[in-house]
Amino acid sequence: MTSNLHSKLFILGLCLVVGGGFGNIIDRILYSSVTDFLHFNFVIFQTGIVNMADISVTAGFFILIYELYINRHRLNPKMSE
Repeated sequence: MTSNLHSKLFILGLCLVVGGGFGNIIDRILYSSVTDFLHFNFVIFQTGIVNMADISVTAGFFILIYELYINRHRLNPKMSE
C-alpha cells in the first residue's frame, strides 16, 4: 500500500530505475560484462544495441522526471503561470 507521500507512478519509476540498475550489476558480477542484445531498426533511424535493463533505467528516469514535474506544479500552482 502506498503512502500519500509518494504516488504509484513515482514508485513505478523508482522500481524501474533500481531494478534495471540491479540487473546490470548482477550481469557485471556474474558474467563480467553486460550483454546488449536488442537492436531497433526503424525506417527513418536505427538505435544502438541495448538490453532490457538499460531500457528499464531509461523509462524509469523519464517517469520520475514527469512525476516530479507534475507534483511540482500540483504543489505550487503559481509556477504554472
